[in-house]
Amino acid sequence: REINFNKLGFSLHILLQVSLSKHDSETFDKFLQEIEDIPEVTNAFLVTGQSADFILELVARNMDDYSEILLRRIGKIDSVVALHSSFVIKEYNVFNCYKLLNKL
Repeated sequence: REINFNKLGFSLHILLQVSLSKHDSETFDKFLQEIEDIPEVTNAFLVTGQSADFILELVARNMDDYSEILLRRIGKIDSVVALHSSFVIKEYNVFNCYKLLNKL
């Protein structure tokens, strides 16, 4: 069951691309440890084929809240060299796991 963050007062849903200074397991592990302390980060994805190393999924109450998270928390992590935000306008749940399971 999914949490409805909007009903909890988090009106912004953000996908944040994060580029790191180094591409090694130690840097990735340290970064992941630091974002674990940021409760507004709901998911983290290590990605390839992008200009980013990670895509973070975040929620925020409003733009001031997001600015605080971005500039004073994530942006202060030593290994972070670039941040690019995308705001979710509408979420569509097109994935239907039952259809996938029926194909197996």
